[in-house]
Amino acid sequence: MVWVAGSTHDPEERIVLSVFTRIRERFPRLRLIIVPRAPERFDEVAQMIVSAGLTNERRSRWPAQPTSPSVILIDTMGELGPAWGLATIGFTGGSLNDKRGGQSMIEPAAFGVPVLFGPHTWNFKDAVAGLLDCNGAIRINDEAELERQVVGLIENPELRIAMGQAARSFVMSQQGATTRTLDMMDAVLL
Repeated sequence: MVWVAGSTHDPEERIVLSVFTRIRERFPRLRLIIVPRAPERFDEVAQMIVSAGLTNERRSRWPAQPTSPSVILIDTMGELGPAWGLATIGFTGGSLNDKRGGQSMIEPAAFGVPVLFGPHTWNFKDAVAGLLDCNGAIRINDEAELERQVVGLIENPELRIAMGQAARSFVMSQQGATTRTLDMMDAVLL
């Protein structure tokens, strides 16, 4: 079971690590992949992981001999997409603080990953509305809700699978939107 927290911002890494540390006691096979949004925060987040006492590997220092750490820090650019492909559960960052407006939840949804995000998602209003309407995502408000929802998805594989399928179906239903928009504009302009 892999929880991916992608495009995270301060203080989301602390929140995710706190939740992960608590729930890992109940689910010792759970793994966390954390992908901070800003490269200048990679070292800071690495220190948070170490301070939490969690076994970890940094992607930039991948060992020659594979290990099985509890946390993988993706501290390289361009690898969040493939990480979503490994996820069982996803959290998209930039959504628990009121500064960013959220990061895209479309990519994990396209992989069939049930997506969690915070209340601040104004950059992705339509995607959020569609994912919530089809039950492919869950909006959480704080650390306690994040913990409760992640635990719920771990404990209920049927729900997790149904949410992932709904998320993927939503994304697939949006395919071709650019072509339809251009066709409509073409009809109006001609």
